[in-house]
Amino acid sequence: MARSQINLKLSPEQKARWEDFAESNPEPDSLSHLIRMGVETYMARGTGGVPSHRKGEVTADAETSGETQEMFNEIRNSLDSLNDRVGAIERDTSSNAQIDLQRVAYEMLPYGRGGSDHDRLGATEIAQRIGAEPSRVREVLEDLSDGSTIVMAERIDAENRTVYYRTSQ
Repeated sequence: MARSQINLKLSPEQKARWEDFAESNPEPDSLSHLIRMGVETYMARGTGGVPSHRKGEVTADAETSGETQEMFNEIRNSLDSLNDRVGAIERDTSSNAQIDLQRVAYEMLPYGRGGSDHDRLGATEIAQRIGAEPSRVREVLEDLSDGSTIVMAERIDAENRTVYYRTSQ
């Protein structure tokens, strides 16, 4: 293919910088090659295309990009699966902890209404004795008293608290 020649006017400093760049980089093999690459890249950027000096590389890049996307999707699927399994373990652990708290709180309850209102146990007193959060103990005791007749709740308005007791042994 016949080539046309174009003359450029450059300052000596600019020519030296361009030559140094062409010599220190592996892709351009001459100053003319560097200039051609630069013009092609500039033109491709303006049209969204691919510079002619990179056309072979772009095909390889697209194949690599497809492989990378496939690997990324596999990793994402694996992470989703792990998240599902961890979530199931957390739910199971939370459920077991709730059952343990129910058992311990239930065992702390006295049989029958018992002594004076002051001596009877509420969620806060039970929580302090077993080292648990009062709100969680309260929730457990409310569930036990709402869902059965073996635990009763009684509101003591004078002390602004609710006490709990077992109805049978």
